[in-house]
Amino acid sequence: MLLLLLPVTAMTAALGAPLDPALDPVSRPAPADSPSASEGSGIRPPAHDACEVPGKAIQWQVDYCLFRSETDDVIAAQPCMDREGTRRFSSECARKRHYKHRLCELQVGAGVREGSIEQCVRDPEFSGRAVRNDGV
Repeated sequence: MLLLLLPVTAMTAALGAPLDPALDPVSRPAPADSPSASEGSGIRPPAHDACEVPGKAIQWQVDYCLFRSETDDVIAAQPCMDREGTRRFSSECARKRHYKHRLCELQVGAGVREGSIEQCVRDPEFSGRAVRNDGV
């Protein structure tokens, strides 16, 4: 199998379209007297524009698509990258949260990772290869 190594930025999707709230529940501010919108996901909102999810959003998308496509070949995962590239988020951090959660869902569901999806999402050490290696 030929593994093509491309800079992750070569697969970056254009951002800036209006946000679909169904895809980014964290972006809606919660009332001061209620739990935050992200509390149930196990991820805390960032303070001062910092993000608790490491890496770049495109790297999380790559890791998600590689796992979902059951391959380590970026070319084979390209249809997933194209499809996921149409999603819009309020911020890079919201995009990283989304793909970390989705990757946790896949890995826990496939039995690759033990514990719950919430435990996976809260684990600061959890990431895929593209995030860990700062590229594919």
